[in-house]
Amino acid sequence: MNLWESVKELICFCERVDFVHLYAQRKLIFVQKLFQSASDVLRYCAYMYTMSRESSSLCEEFDVCIGNFGGNNAKDKFKNEVLNKFKALCSVGQ
Repeated sequence: MNLWESVKELICFCERVDFVHLYAQRKLIFVQKLFQSASDVLRYCAYMYTMSRESSSLCEEFDVCIGNFGGNNAKDKFKNEVLNKFKALCSVGQ
């Protein structure tokens, strides 16, 4: 057992996510906020990002779609989906 295996369940029970999942969550929320911006340039940049391979794999991994919903609902949905994915990852080792 490596060091990660010894603490991942503790992190999971604390309703927290590891750095990798936290980074993905923040990236999803950031791009969603770009879509909600008043600036046409920022919205276009967000749109172009959604066409990227990175965006596609991120959305596929967490089963979310950037830009389809707005407000705080998007932020909460992204947080819940990332946490659920992390919980599933933690329970695989059991």
